[in-house]
Amino acid sequence: MKNDGSPVTGQPTANDPGQKDARGESFLLKSAESTKHAEQKLTKTDNARITEGQGAGRLPNVQGPQIKIEPPVTSATKITGERKID
Repeated sequence: MKNDGSPVTGQPTANDPGQKDARGESFLLKSAESTKHAEQKLTKTDNARITEGQGAGRLPNVQGPQIKIEPPVTSATKITGERKID
């Protein structure tokens, strides 16, 4: 079924009448190259303070005050069989 245009005015309903279809390898390559202007290369300014990374799960050394985070529990109490929790 061919689309002859608008049933009211008869004008073409496409946005680009008379243009060829964007098919083929050359069109795909052109579209892949045209996305380079849309890339974002953002830098996080907080990372400028890092002087040395410590690895996964550890805070890095930074310029300024060195913050030490202590573990929430330093010792544990062992509950033996004679002691019951109510």
